[in-house]
Amino acid sequence: MAGRPQLKWPPPPDISPPGGKKGAAPDAAEQTHHDIALDWIGRQGDPAPVCDDGKLWRYVGASGLWTEVPIPVIRTGIGARYKTKNCRKVSDYKAIADYILDVQDDPGFFFGAPVGCMTPDGFYDLDGHQLRHRPASPDLRQRFGLAVTPTDTDASRFDAFLEATVDGCENLRIAGG
Repeated sequence: MAGRPQLKWPPPPDISPPGGKKGAAPDAAEQTHHDIALDWIGRQGDPAPVCDDGKLWRYVGASGLWTEVPIPVIRTGIGARYKTKNCRKVSDYKAIADYILDVQDDPGFFFGAPVGCMTPDGFYDLDGHQLRHRPASPDLRQRFGLAVTPTDTDASRFDAFLEATVDGCENLRIAGG
């Protein structure tokens, strides 16, 4: 995603992981909470998940939406995947999940997202007085979508479409960013 650094594992060669040689992941048994968190983040795909307002969000390309990943799902996934001396108890799973939120924290990530509608065939918004269609993209930062696609492309009627679909444009602004 443009302008957002993505965490990658293994780290660049100039960073030494704890107890390991440069550029190499530590032995699985020796992974710290930090190592496990970075590994989990790296397995989530590109773009990396984002934490905003205390919630973790993952982009789902099929829908074009950022969807919330519930914290219990993160904890359960960590407990199921990582079996190390530093990841054996519920308190470890909780600490690692909390650390993931800290590492991925990007306050205001959804603030200022474009106002429009994510639909099954892409994103619709107004560009001046023209209705514009754009393909879904993580850069649109949308968390709300509609199951319908506008059939009338008359831009003067787009506000009426929003009104009828989401009970007013202001609600869409809040939901989308």
